Amino acid sequence: LSNAEKVLELYEPFLFLLDEEDRVTTFLEDSAKTREDYAEYVQHLLDTIDNLHDSCPNLLRMQMMRVDALDVNRKLEQCARDCIAKLLRALALRNQDRSSLLVKQFEHLDKKIMRQPENEEQLVELEAAVEEAQNKTMPSLLTEYEDIKEWMFLTWDQDHLLGDEDYKAIWAASEWKTYGTNINDRENDLKMDRMNIEGKLVERRTDI
Repeated sequence: LSNAEKVLELYEPFLFLLDEEDRVTTFLEDSAKTREDYAEYVQHLLDTIDNLHDSCPNLLRMQMMRVDALDVNRKLEQCARDCIAKLLRALALRNQDRSSLLVKQFEHLDKKIMRQPENEEQLVELEAAVEEAQNKTMPSLLTEYEDIKEWMFLTWDQDHLLGDEDYKAIWAASEWKTYGTNINDRENDLKMDRMNIEGKLVERRTDI
């Protein structure tokens, strides 16, 4: 009985792994978690695996008994690795979703500022939209793009194997990162439109 208690004490620091997946789910639901939080959580699980290897040999030799712990060790390690995989897989899927949303935001911006003005009122609206795009919207979208990349780098650093869909999503977003040039070109186009409209107004006044 004493030997059995010693075995149980040996495994006490690792038993939390058996239901750690529930805590992973709770962790993922917390939107306030940072990249540092995720990296620390993954490292904690990796350290636990290393400690398990160091503390719990597959064959335990104790007074008047031997304990084959291979299956137990495999189970605990697998629990830890499943938790790591769940964390990183969730991050990869989140990055896909964020990249897709970012592309839609760029497309919405493009549609908004590339309309052709038919009168001076519409021209004023477009000029305001382009100014907002330059000073607010584009910087915000680029910040989001860089943040998505940093989260993706986190999964790379943890040796998570990304798939084609992951790369397609970030590539689609990256194609918009130079859209600032289009905004500047649109600003120049609107300046020409304003000159044309004001020129026509001058002509009308002259005719009157």
